[in-house]
Order: sequence, then structure tokens, then C-alpha cells
Amino acid sequence: IGDVRVQAGWQLLQNQDQQHALQVSLKLPMGNENLGLGSGGTDVAVFLTHEWQQQRWSWQWQWGAVLLGQSSVWKKQLRQVAGFTSVALERHLDDRSSVVVQYDAHTAYYKDTEQVALGDGHMLSLGYVRRVAAWQWHVAIVEDVLVHTAPDIGFQWGMLYRGKSK
Repeated sequence: IGDVRVQAGWQLLQNQDQQHALQVSLKLPMGNENLGLGSGGTDVAVFLTHEWQQQRWSWQWQWGAVLLGQSSVWKKQLRQVAGFTSVALERHLDDRSSVVVQYDAHTAYYKDTEQVALGDGHMLSLGYVRRVAAWQWHVAIVEDVLVHTAPDIGFQWGMLYRGKSK
């Protein structure tokens, strides 16, 4: 198991067609960085999320910055801050499940390196989301869009607790 992320959000605006929120995320270094299962540093991210919905379709956009924690791997090249954005299109299959296609990008986490994989990252993912009560599970396949800027192919699994609705 790798690093663990804890996230909280505050609703800024919500109506039947759209919602906007401010979110904060804390990544805790639980994975072994020598085995490539974690970064070794505690990261803090602040970002805005926007979602618009029309019938069974919705699209989301988020953007923000992450303050990168210290790592023993290439610590002299590690930047202090990186920016990121993502855009997603979601098709709700029913009230509990949907499929999502998403594009993610981030600025380089490292400076002064000629390795393409350590530069700006661009990824495309295709996933499935299942919601049960206040819980949400997702699985996805992730592919690098700009070759060699991310792992060639990756698999993602996530679980999210949204709490009680008002």
C-alpha cells in the first residue's frame, strides 16, 4: 500500500445544475519511497472544483496547487510547489453508477532534470464509479497522453466517504 490521502471540502455554491467547492488535501507518506510505493513527504494541496450537470451528463473541472513535502529521493531537484488541473466528462448510467473519461495535467515536480518522466505530466483515464449510500468506489485505467511523462499504463482504485447529505 502506498501513501494515504485525506481530503475535506467546503461548498461555495450549489444549485440543481452546478456546484463549486474549495478543497484541501493532505497526503501522508505511508508508502515505502525506496520501493516506489510513496513519495516520502507530506504534501498539502488547495484547489477549486466545479461541476455542471445536464440530465445524465456532467462535467467537472478542478485546478489548484500542491505544496510538496520533503523527500529523500532527488531532494535537491524537488520543487516546492506544483500546479495541476483536470477535466472530466461523466455519463450517469443510473442513480448509483457512472462511467468517466478524465484528462489530468500537472507542472513538473522536479527541476533541473533532463528526464521527461520528471517533467510536466499529462494523463487520460477511463473509469467506473459506484455509489452506495454515503460511500463511493471507483476503478480506472490511466494512460500517458504525452508519451513518457507518466507511467505507460496504470490502474487506480479509490474509495470516498461523502458524509450525510443535508
